[in-house]
Amino acid sequence: MNEKIENRDYKEYLDELYQNVRLRPYASILLYNYYTKLGEYEKSLPYIDEMEYMQENFEVIKFLLKVYGRNLHDVNTRIKLLRLTRTNPQLEKDNPLRYNYFIFIAENYNRNYHEGRSYLKKFKRSSIISTQNFIINGSNQMVTFQLLKQQLLKVQEKDIKQ
Repeated sequence: MNEKIENRDYKEYLDELYQNVRLRPYASILLYNYYTKLGEYEKSLPYIDEMEYMQENFEVIKFLLKVYGRNLHDVNTRIKLLRLTRTNPQLEKDNPLRYNYFIFIAENYNRNYHEGRSYLKKFKRSSIISTQNFIINGSNQMVTFQLLKQQLLKVQEKDIKQ
């Protein structure tokens, strides 16, 4: 990944993907990661703002959950996370470990300890199941990256056929 980030061709490729409306959600995720990896956080933030309007794509929703969950110290981010999880119940089914952990932390920051405790119990239950899945599937990040790559290739194939 580091070699690709330093490669200008990769950035041009991402910009090209970004121009295609159907690929823009995936390109936004990759561009956000590109600028974050370079340490240029101010350049990565507009992609998060744009992804907030692309919530018809479930990959974007899962990515926003992860980004919001890493910044729960900010009240506005906690509000965005809670709104995102309320409007997308599929998140809990798709990734219960991350979902319950982030909601638990958000509720504790909001001083809703009783509510947070119920998510802690769900987190403990889902962590046992997720640990078993992790051993079976290997690295969760690699699986997510591979799924994202597969979806990107499917969309590109459809564009080529049209």
